[in-house]
Amino acid sequence: MYLQNFSYTQKTYLLFIYVYFLFSAIGLSQGKEKDSSNIAPMVYFGWSQRTTPKSLEPYYKELKTAEYGVQRFSIIDQLLEYHIRKTNTDSVVHYANLYLKEVNNWSQTEKIKKKILFKSQLLFRERKPNEWAI
Repeated sequence: MYLQNFSYTQKTYLLFIYVYFLFSAIGLSQGKEKDSSNIAPMVYFGWSQRTTPKSLEPYYKELKTAEYGVQRFSIIDQLLEYHIRKTNTDSVVHYANLYLKEVNNWSQTEKIKKKILFKSQLLFRERKPNEWAI
């Protein structure tokens, strides 16, 4: 046979090499399992470039030129509804805060302000479970 030409020492070395490679292959295939019970899971956040939908451009232009009061509230409300549907939480919070600031600076009676403030406060509180929550 093939191994008959080798001496006893050479056969021992060959056996050692075969066994070494066998255990190395087994060790590499199983890998090392880490105890992850005390390690917090890693959270990765993605980033994408902000793009303004063309359908919202008229609202942004109107918001810049709209009269202070009901007209501005209507535009902000429409922008809020869009961002709520798209689940853009940052935008919803931004426009809800803008809505609150606009109402608080509005020169109307407290009775009228309370009606609109109630609506803006609802934006921060109640949403369906499948929508965003603050």
